[in-house]
Parts: sequence; structure tokens; C-alpha cells
Amino acid sequence: MPRKSYTNKQKLAILNEVEKGIAEGQTLRSLARSFGLQPKQLREWKTKKTTLANARSGAKSIHTGHKSILHEFEEDLLRWFFELREQGMGISVRMMILKASELKADYRRRSARAKDQSMRRFLARHKIAIRAQTHESQRAPAEVRVEALDFVATIRPMLTTENRHQDYILNMDQTPIFFTMTPRTTLNTVGEKTINIRSSTNSTMRATVAVTVSASGKCLPPFLIFKGKPGGRIEREFSTYQEGAHYCAQDRAWMDEDAMKKWVDAILIPYCGTAPTGIHPIILLDSYRCHMMASVVTRIQDAGIQVEHITNAIEQPCPLRALLHILCVPHMIVHYSLLLYRRCQPGCQVGDDTFCIW
Repeated sequence: MPRKSYTNKQKLAILNEVEKGIAEGQTLRSLARSFGLQPKQLREWKTKKTTLANARSGAKSIHTGHKSILHEFEEDLLRWFFELREQGMGISVRMMILKASELKADYRRRSARAKDQSMRRFLARHKIAIRAQTHESQRAPAEVRVEALDFVATIRPMLTTENRHQDYILNMDQTPIFFTMTPRTTLNTVGEKTINIRSSTNSTMRATVAVTVSASGKCLPPFLIFKGKPGGRIEREFSTYQEGAHYCAQDRAWMDEDAMKKWVDAILIPYCGTAPTGIHPIILLDSYRCHMMASVVTRIQDAGIQVEHITNAIEQPCPLRALLHILCVPHMIVHYSLLLYRRCQPGCQVGDDTFCIW
């Protein structure tokens, strides 16, 4: 008969049944036989009952294995964690790793993978998990499916002709960049219903960034809009700002008609002017009001660039969250290609219905 192993929870349940049987007058040997165990094994479990009760219920041993490298300073690490959470500060796994590296030099010298795995085991052991807000879509997928299918059928022929090149199939979108980026997720103990994350007093101060990408993964220079009067003090400081980006001042740091024209003149037209002979550039924009203004569309078209507007039923190919990574993680090669073009290639195994669900 093959040997069977039991979890700590099962061992405690068997001990409780044995104690009831002995109280009713049964012998330990007969009870052990009914469970397929040796009496000696039951006696050992009984002497270790308190340890079994304190051990992990799902484990099959009371031994916890090698101590974690975090064991020596885990109390200090937990104290730091709970002090910040009591103040409403958001905490990430990366922040926990940095704090642990500060507390112990040996931990700091470990590989990134080893530090990440040991920290995640530490968090799971203390029932700390990543907590995030939920998001509810405003429109059900079934409501926009037909609209999305129509858009795919219309745009596919435009992107697959011989006069197109992936470097000159472009998408632009903008998103606010807050001076203090309050995180939406934080590590917190499991079971709490209210997850508090404190924001700073300047959490509403922001700029706007417009990022343009090509279907081949190229990222054009970013276009940043700061709050200020056109021609005023803020705009005069742009000459001292970091090179490689274009800057603009607007009363509310928004992308408006004038800012769109400046983006067209500073970024779009110069880049599309490098297109090889016979290649017709195309720019995909969402249905944001300033993207659809006649003056903006006319200026783009006069430069020989085709403009198409993306329906709200389809996710923007250049997602807003991706823009933050392009700006904040410059050392990573982040290729945010146009998903629309990728999925609509002839021979692609992904059908229209599946694409629209995506």
C-alpha cells in the first residue's frame, strides 16, 4: 500500500476524531487501523498538536525550511511598511525591495530576480497583497461591436496598400502628466475593504504630453504642454529645457487648436517630409475635439498627410498608460506599435470579431 501524506489540517482533524473515539471507549490501536495509520504516528502527532495548530494548514510538514534572507530584519521592514500605510502612502514591491536593500547589504548584492522572488514570498507569508481600484467600462462590448467591425472594414484597405510603409503609419495621443503621480495600487494587508492612498497638496498640478508612434515601433519626439501664457515667462524658459522634446505653453496646459497646430508644424510635418517617394503618410487620431477641427485637419492634409479618426469603439493604438512608460522609462526599448495595423495584416490568424473584442 503506497504511503500517504497528510496536511497539517488533516492531521488535526484525525487527532480530533481519535480523541472522540478514545472518550467513547475505543482503543488507540483500533482507531489507528481505521485511519490506516500506526499508533506510534498518532502519538507523535498528539505530542506536536500545538505546533501543528500554529503551522500552515495546507503544508504537510511543521518545518518551515530555510529561513529567508529577510528574516533578520523583517520586523524593521514590517514596521516601516505599516508606518507608511498608516499615513496613507502607496507602497510597491519595488519600494519594499529598495528598503530591504537599505537595511541589509547582503540582500542588496543579490540578483534582481532573487530579490523579487524573496520579497514576494515575504509578502505572501505576511498576507500582504497588491490592492487596486476596479474599473467599469461605460459601454458594454456588445453595444460597440458593430461599430468596431465597420471601422476595421473601412481602415484595413487604407493600411495595406503598396504606398504605405510602417514607418509612416502614425498614431498620436495625449495624456496628463501630474507633477505628483499618486499611485492607484499599493501593497496592503489582505481582507481590508478600505484602501487609503494619500495624495499631496500639488497632486492636481499637471502638464500634458503628446506622444506619436509609428507602426514599426518608432517613437517621435514628445510634445509637452505646460501651463503658462504663450510668449510669457514659462515659454521663455524652454530654451533651457532638456533637448529631444518640443515644448508649448497654454493657459490650462491643455491640448487645444493652437497647440495642435504647433505639434503639426514641429513634429508631424518634419518627420513625414522624410518619407520616400511614393509613400503616403497617414496619421490616426482619436475623436478628441481639437483633433477634428477643420483648421487642424486642413493643415495636415495640405502637407500631403492623410488623416483618419479612430472610433471610440476601438481602443486607441497608442494607449495612454503606455505614454508614461515612454517618458519615464527611457532606458527601455518600448515598442508600442499600432495594434490596428498589426491585427489587420493579410494572413493574420486573428479574426475581426476577436480583434473587436480586444
